Amino acid sequence: MARPRRHRLGGLHRGPGGLTTTSIAGTNRYATSVEVSKRAFPTGANAVVIATGENWPDALGGSALAGALGGPILLTRKTALPSEVAAEIGRLKPKGAVILGSTAAVSAGVENALKAMFGADYVTRIGGANRTRQRG
Repeated sequence: MARPRRHRLGGLHRGPGGLTTTSIAGTNRYATSVEVSKRAFPTGANAVVIATGENWPDALGGSALAGALGGPILLTRKTALPSEVAAEIGRLKPKGAVILGSTAAVSAGVENALKAMFGADYVTRIGGANRTRQRG
């Protein structure tokens, strides 16, 4: 029987004995984004940045934005916000959300779910015709 695949994110840390690593893992990429969020934002966050978990460039490009906003990047499926991500948003108690990418990357259904959580005025989408034509 094959072992379940675990998605891992690690980091290097300089300690008194040199460099050490930390591994953060979830059962899938969506759960891993939640585990990273819990570690980085144990007491909550000002905002969340939502990116597709089905392709990496939007999340990579949005990392500076997430840092500037004081919140994590959480990954979503194209057509539905995973329940573990919705629960993490509830735990964080952010004031709003920024969606990265057009509806081709993150559907209007996910956007509507976020608007139901925050109110329409507190959900922003940054997207364009393609990755080189994003609008803000």
